[in-house]
Amino acid sequence: MSEVHLLRAGQLVHVASHLESAGSSPERILRDANLPYWHYCHPDDLVPSRHAYSFLHHAAREMGTDTFGLSVASANPVESISSLGHALRRSLTNFDALLTLCRLFPWHNSTSSYWLAQSPHGLWLCRKERAVFEVGRRQMELYALQQMIKTVRLGAGPSWKPPKIALYGEPPPGLKDTPKFEGVEILSHRGLTAVAIPRAVLAREIPRAGRGQGAGRDRAPLPGSGPGRDFVGSLRALIGTLLSQQAPSIHAIAEIAGFSVRSLQRRLGEAGLTYSELVDQARYQKARERLVTGQEKITEIALDVGYSDGAHFCRAFRRWSGVSPREFRRLHA
Repeated sequence: MSEVHLLRAGQLVHVASHLESAGSSPERILRDANLPYWHYCHPDDLVPSRHAYSFLHHAAREMGTDTFGLSVASANPVESISSLGHALRRSLTNFDALLTLCRLFPWHNSTSSYWLAQSPHGLWLCRKERAVFEVGRRQMELYALQQMIKTVRLGAGPSWKPPKIALYGEPPPGLKDTPKFEGVEILSHRGLTAVAIPRAVLAREIPRAGRGQGAGRDRAPLPGSGPGRDFVGSLRALIGTLLSQQAPSIHAIAEIAGFSVRSLQRRLGEAGLTYSELVDQARYQKARERLVTGQEKITEIALDVGYSDGAHFCRAFRRWSGVSPREFRRLHA
């Protein structure tokens, strides 16, 4: 079964912030596009990729620019993307940051992937979409392109430009006139996005002030689970994002994921699950992560996973794990 593609909400937060700075209303654009208000999520929360692409598309139309994705990415520091951005900031060198991006990106986004390819003069940082959403694809590509360049600029400096870039299709009309790409060779219709990085740039160190104490040695797992590479795993992650509001109904999840209720039930049945069992799995996964990685009170965690009080949550957690939440936290301290 193919997964429901998800990405971290940080990109939607960026879009909303950029719209507000320009005097536009992200809530109105989301409402007109019939999309949930995902921009209120935490940057590390997982949201449907097709909604993020659609939001970028409608925002670009609102602003009347072909290069809106570039502007959004340029206006926000790398570390604001999500916890992935903080991991990039802690890298030792540009090459270390590129390896970190390729290694950790599956935690951030299941819609596309990154890898490094050799070239005669250095490396290409490459990105290709695993699922193509035609609505918003161009703006998301421009957003990703600028973030790729900004990752190299962590060590190369804010004025660095790549000698070449490659684009999935035809570049938007305004791209070649953008000062950011003056003198940059643009290769079109390559079926992927790529940035050429000279060998001399790879070893440049990322300033220590940006990395913080213990930089380069902090390789602990990022908080929370990844988007999931299968149908059930991606649905479980999506439900986990929505639990803090309330346990989402099967009708709500089916609509967000782009299925009919009957199709969703059939596919869950093929995996040997009911929808209520899937919600329990999402609650348990989110609760155990919060118990192990955070210091919140049990009642706060109970509310965050969709329970109205701590007593109901404690009974459910004991049913899932055989121990109380407090004992689970003590055993995994």
